[in-house]
Amino acid sequence: RGYIEVRIPFFDYDLIQFLYSIPAETRGGKELYWAMIQRKLPRYVWVPNSNDELLPLYTPALRDFNDLGLKLKRRIAKYTHQRLFPVNTTTLYADYENYLRSDLRQWAEDILYSPIFKERGIFNQEFVKTLMKRHLSGNEEWTIGKIAPIITYEMMLRKYFD
Repeated sequence: RGYIEVRIPFFDYDLIQFLYSIPAETRGGKELYWAMIQRKLPRYVWVPNSNDELLPLYTPALRDFNDLGLKLKRRIAKYTHQRLFPVNTTTLYADYENYLRSDLRQWAEDILYSPIFKERGIFNQEFVKTLMKRHLSGNEEWTIGKIAPIITYEMMLRKYFD
């Protein structure tokens, strides 16, 4: 209740009273949420959870069938060298590496190659250019972790010191 007390003025008291009338085990379990999704948003039931890849189904038979399929897929992937059915073990919110190569490329280059950035002299301009070139080639992973702090630092300088 500690988290909700902060928000109580923004809620309807009848809603809060109803929520606290539900037993804690039911409120804390996923079955209530799955039942609500299955009833009110049936199209979204077929979108797997990101943490366990299972469908948020309240119907135990369908959930067990989905779980059996995932276990079979993982076992086949584990024992085959070609990994015929690749298992996605990591899910990212967004593909930042490719965003910086496509949609945000011009924005990043405007920041990194600007006269203001060159005049500061904080970063070696040639190094920044080679870093951006390495990133755009796509041959090296995790270059975003080297470029993003430079862009962030420059944006901070522009906001607070220029």
